[in-house]
Amino acid sequence: MQWRQPIAEIQQQVTEDYFRQSICLYDRAKHGNEMMVASGSHSYPFSVAVPLQVPSSLRGRYGSIDYVAIATLERLWQPNETVSKAMKITSVLDLNTLPYHVLEPMESHKAQRCGFMCFCSGDICATLRLSRAAFIPGEVIRLNGEVANNCGLRLKRTSFQLIQTVSCHDEYGRSSVDEHSVALVEKVEGVPSGSVEFWREQMKVPTVPPSGQKYCNAMDLGYSLRFTASTFFSPVAMEMDIEIVIGTVALNEPENIETNFYGEYFTSSYPDFNSTGSASPITGSDNSGLDLTYFI
Repeated sequence: MQWRQPIAEIQQQVTEDYFRQSICLYDRAKHGNEMMVASGSHSYPFSVAVPLQVPSSLRGRYGSIDYVAIATLERLWQPNETVSKAMKITSVLDLNTLPYHVLEPMESHKAQRCGFMCFCSGDICATLRLSRAAFIPGEVIRLNGEVANNCGLRLKRTSFQLIQTVSCHDEYGRSSVDEHSVALVEKVEGVPSGSVEFWREQMKVPTVPPSGQKYCNAMDLGYSLRFTASTFFSPVAMEMDIEIVIGTVALNEPENIETNFYGEYFTSSYPDFNSTGSASPITGSDNSGLDLTYFI
C-alpha cells in the first residue's frame, strides 16, 4: 500500500501478506516423469481453504487489500506462461456479537450557527433517530428526524449520505484518511427560514466490506451517516456525523418485537384465528404512546 504525505511529499509503502498457498496441479513425478502435456484443453480442479483470520478485500485512495490467484505453466526452453485473477474475500462480522449500546435505539442532536460572511443570522438544528446503529448490506436504514431552520437563510438542500472512511497508517504513526459516499438520500425542495423539515425516508445499505479490519495492521475501515444542509451561499452550512457499523451476519431480533416504519419498537401479540377463518386484531403501542391496531 502506498500513500503520499501532503506536506513533505514523502511516499510511504507498507506491505503485508495474509496467506500464501501453492498447489502443484500437474506433477511430472506422478505421471511417469512426462515432461510434456498433450495439446488441447485440460482441466485441473483444485480448492483452497481461506483462513478465517484474514481482512476483507478493500481498495481505497491510498492503499488496498487484494487477493490474487496466479497460475503458472512451466514450458521447456521457453518463458513460463502466467495468468492471474483477482478474488474478493469478505471477513465475518456478526452483529449479534457487538456491544449492546450499538444495537439499541439512539438519538443525536446538533445545532450549528449559520450566516453569510461575518453576519450570523441564527441556528440550524437537526435531530436524527435510529432504531439501532448496526446493519448489513441489503438492509434498509430508516431515517427518522427533523431539521429546524432558525436562521435567516433558506436551506437549499438537505441530504443523508453513507460515508465510507478508509485510513492507512504505518508503524511510525503517520496516516492518511480517505472518505467517500457510497449511498445518498436527498431532498431538494428546500427549507424556508423559520420552518421545520421532517425526515421519514429510507436508505438501502449497498454491498460494502464490513466495518473494521481486525486482522490488518495497516488499514482500518469505518462507516457513518452524514447529514448535510446547504444554503445558496454555503454548500455545507451544517454537517452532522453518526457512526454506524456494517456487518455480514444479521441481527437476531426477538420474534415478539416489531418496528413501525420509522424504526420505533413496539410489542405485539400474535393473532388467533377463529372458526370462520378471520383474524383477530393485533394491538400495541409505539414510543409516542399511540395505540396501533393491525388486521391480518
